[in-house]
Amino acid sequence: MQPRLGAVALLCLLRPGHGGVSTAILGTLIAVIGVASGVLPTAQNHRISSLEDAESTVALSLNGSSSYLGLAIAGLAGGTALAGGSLVGLSLTAVGFTAVALLALKLLAPRKAMS
Repeated sequence: MQPRLGAVALLCLLRPGHGGVSTAILGTLIAVIGVASGVLPTAQNHRISSLEDAESTVALSLNGSSSYLGLAIAGLAGGTALAGGSLVGLSLTAVGFTAVALLALKLLAPRKAMS
């Protein structure tokens, strides 16, 4: 979610008429982000469902719920950041969410056993 929010914030800064970016290029970039947003969760759900655990159905449910929660939080944060009309605020919000996600990944990722 966070990288997509950052990409959309970047696209907002590249809007047509402000820096020479054409509408076709901007539309193509948005289409690529849209396709990636639709394809990646499917692959993730396939990987979770291929687990042999009895908890794979619970993991699928939690994955879906966390995705919807993340989308809701992103909408709230993005809307709040844009309430003042500032794209800089939206960009800083995206950077903050990305930093939190990377920190959580670093702290919560499974560690390899030392041999």
